[in-house]
Amino acid sequence: MSAEWRSFPPVTFGVLDPEDEDGGEEEDVEAGVRPEDARLAAGALVYGTHLLVDELFQDVQTLTQKRSNVAECERPLWLLEELPDRYALEYDAYFARRFLVTAIAMTSRFTNGSFQQLGCLAEELALRLLLREASARGERQSGDVRPHG
Repeated sequence: MSAEWRSFPPVTFGVLDPEDEDGGEEEDVEAGVRPEDARLAAGALVYGTHLLVDELFQDVQTLTQKRSNVAECERPLWLLEELPDRYALEYDAYFARRFLVTAIAMTSRFTNGSFQQLGCLAEELALRLLLREASARGERQSGDVRPHG
């Protein structure tokens, strides 16, 4: 799945640049990330993207069906409960749909190679959720089954 993560080259994950003249020193090589580990991280981010979109979609459906917001919803939510509590009354189905679209647009830029920078607070929040999803996936893959949170 790592090949889908096009906006960030391996050096972004800490892989030493082979064209770096100082990269030949032994201690520098030990400080870098192995290319296989960078591919695993990129793959975890792609997989996390799929989970992020699916779980946000489920949250949209829940809030739409219950005609509620995050603060007052009686059913558990996948991700929207993890947003800042301060505005939980504002996180209704309309907000959830817009947040889902924002997350899809942002992650599409990650995978199509056009990402430049985050454009708004909603993208920062979506990225935080994505990193949590990818981190949890990476922990499960490495055998560490501690719950994320």
